[in-house]
Amino acid sequence: MSSIRFLGLIRSISQSKNLLVKQSYFKLDAQRTFLTSSIRRNTDTPSQPNEGEQKLTNLLRTRFPSAKTIEVVDISGGCGAMYTIYVETSEFKNLRTVKQHQLVNDCLKTEIRNNMHGLRIQTAIPKE
Repeated sequence: MSSIRFLGLIRSISQSKNLLVKQSYFKLDAQRTFLTSSIRRNTDTPSQPNEGEQKLTNLLRTRFPSAKTIEVVDISGGCGAMYTIYVETSEFKNLRTVKQHQLVNDCLKTEIRNNMHGLRIQTAIPKE
């Protein structure tokens, strides 16, 4: 998929699901540019989470009860095949990013195995 078609897909999904998309471009060399994007729910005009988003949020709330923020967004257009997940908790303190992501993956391993094609994970430690 070309980057232009990919950006169009991200824009159409974000508009239909009321999401905020932050995109960053990194120049790798003269021929290649790397695009990253982070997707978060627009809290100014909140929308209701779908069934899949709610299920994953409940699983993460159970695993990380002291989490300050847990956001789950279905970025597959509603079919539940790909999600972006943001978890902010003090439980991640002194853990490397890889370990933080492993904890999230372990929590959702059954759902990942049975229903998902992709998962984007962002983790953070609350500022004190």
